[in-house]
Amino acid sequence: EPLEQLYQSHLASARRKPQSVTEKIILERLPTAIRSQLACNTILDGFELDFYCEEKRLNFELDGTHHDLPSKAWVQRHRDAYLNNAHNIQIVRIPIQPLSQMADVIVKALQ
Repeated sequence: EPLEQLYQSHLASARRKPQSVTEKIILERLPTAIRSQLACNTILDGFELDFYCEEKRLNFELDGTHHDLPSKAWVQRHRDAYLNNAHNIQIVRIPIQPLSQMADVIVKALQ
């Protein structure tokens, strides 16, 4: 079953990793009250969540250009569906754009 293979693949490779430079910059641009609501690079059922707000069950994913690949899009759709169905987590995908705009997406969603 493709979704089970996807899950097992992520489970085997998922590790908490250091924040990327982009993630660090975005966190610095967020107000403290918003930043304190977010868990960064959290692993849930083998999937890494970029910026997760447990209270609102929202996960913000930073999508670089590699996310445009057809194979990556398929993985993302199934991953997002799994997280939504299994944990009622909504995924907010933030395409790479000016950093201030990326931070604004998070602030607006959590206010």
